[in-house]
Amino acid sequence: MLLEGESTSFQITIHNSSTVAVADFLLFTFQDSATTQIQDALAGREISPTELYELQLQLAGTPSLKWVPEDSGSSEPKIAPGASSTFTFKVFGKPGLLSGVIQVDYAYVDTPRSKMREKFYTRQLRYPLSLTVNGAIEISRCNVLPFTADFAWANQQRVESGLPSPRNRSRSGTTTTSLRDYDQLMPLLSRLGLGSHSSGHCLLVLDLCNVWPNPLSISIQARESLTEAISSMDPWQRAYTVHELLQPSHISRVVLLLPRVFIRDPHSPIPMIGSQRQFVVSASKLSAEGESANRGTFWYREELLKYVRGTWRDESTGRGGEINLRKGIRLSARMIDAMKTEEIEIDFSIRALKDSKSQSEPTAKVRVRQTGRAHFVLQVNIFSTLTVKIHNNSSDSVHLLLRLQPSLRNQPHNIALDLSKRIAWTGMLQRALHPPLEAGEIREAELGIVALCEGYFEVGVTVVDVR
Repeated sequence: MLLEGESTSFQITIHNSSTVAVADFLLFTFQDSATTQIQDALAGREISPTELYELQLQLAGTPSLKWVPEDSGSSEPKIAPGASSTFTFKVFGKPGLLSGVIQVDYAYVDTPRSKMREKFYTRQLRYPLSLTVNGAIEISRCNVLPFTADFAWANQQRVESGLPSPRNRSRSGTTTTSLRDYDQLMPLLSRLGLGSHSSGHCLLVLDLCNVWPNPLSISIQARESLTEAISSMDPWQRAYTVHELLQPSHISRVVLLLPRVFIRDPHSPIPMIGSQRQFVVSASKLSAEGESANRGTFWYREELLKYVRGTWRDESTGRGGEINLRKGIRLSARMIDAMKTEEIEIDFSIRALKDSKSQSEPTAKVRVRQTGRAHFVLQVNIFSTLTVKIHNNSSDSVHLLLRLQPSLRNQPHNIALDLSKRIAWTGMLQRALHPPLEAGEIREAELGIVALCEGYFEVGVTVVDVR
């Protein structure tokens, strides 16, 4: 009996009852009910490309049964006349695994396997197995939410100014009830903005349910960058880990911070793994827009699964295994919008104009104060420059039309645009960016502004590809 995601080993001892012939050829093959179900599903003609990929991935992934050689550098297994050999096999708990067969083909050929050219015959032994796979940890709900970039900006400012980390500061104001949440969140939030993904993050929310009658401890890991993992020996060495103890039939919510991802071609065809089919006929007749949306959902889900993994463990029995995140994570259009990085990224900055008088004043540096990634505090009647930084993440050049729209914050539309005595600007609110932005290029556009009264203002930015 296994739990889903659990691996265990067992041994089979084979005795060579012959007194003269050595069994110098041994071949282990396996059959199991889970693989048979997948193969039957793959035989269907009308199957969507996404379902086909998932089935092929299950077939090409961790096998339900496999032989584990004791010494990887040893030669081919042999059994001398009258001798016995013990072989180790590993079984992996998959849904639908009810039975399996280990088939042993043996013969005496007196020829190395690499030099065999002629047909030869073998005898067979079959070892049937009865298996039961029960559930352990299931994902009852998944959600991806947007996350503010102010935490990453604050960490970058802290590092530049040499201030201590928030986790090292005094926690005198922290209450006892929130102390546990403080210890969990502060190490995570203090790392934002210090890696390759400077500001773009999203929240991955997973509701995990324990369907096993014993308490299970879970560990969910989320890593920050794939580029750093490629050069590291352990790709999950610096991953953020959440530990929870789930009681039977209880649901625990795990919140992870993941970097937002950018896929250059989210509408490329869904690949096929080891298939000889030239094309796949979808069971549902989708329009071109629907097919494009399905492909985008597939690629963003595959990218998301590269950043997370999970394990479970039963402390009372010592059993452990992997959490199948592929089965429980499904993305919607709203989730994809929260996790993807747009082809055109926009950033803001505001600086005050200096003159000969203000340069001598000690308070000239604080006339514009930045309180967040895109939040600024300006003094009234101070001439400032709003800089809009536009980054082209796509692989093509784009012809952009930039539109700026100042307005009053939290006001109806007719009142929000009444700015005649509240704010003034110099320059064009709408302009074409010449020449076109090349792939990966960053360009800046400036607008002079001055606040004529106190209040809360917003500047909306829109870029339109005129081609």
